Amino acid sequence: MLTTLTYGCASTQSQYDYYTEEQLYQKARRFLIDRKYARSAELYQMLETRFPFGEYAEQSQLDVITAYYQAQDYDL
Repeated sequence: MLTTLTYGCASTQSQYDYYTEEQLYQKARRFLIDRKYARSAELYQMLETRFPFGEYAEQSQLDVITAYYQAQDYDL
């Protein structure tokens, strides 16, 4: 039972959980440049959630809009 609970919690972790704000922003930016818009938007949103008052917070809000627009996903 304990193994199941531990495994269940571990599966919710992301490979980006330990990224710094700058690393997360750069990774999201790279996905945007590479036209991987859905992944880019996901990382920008993660950045906004983890660092709402950080150095890249405002720019990440603009970039997530760009990612959704480029993906033609207009239902924000």
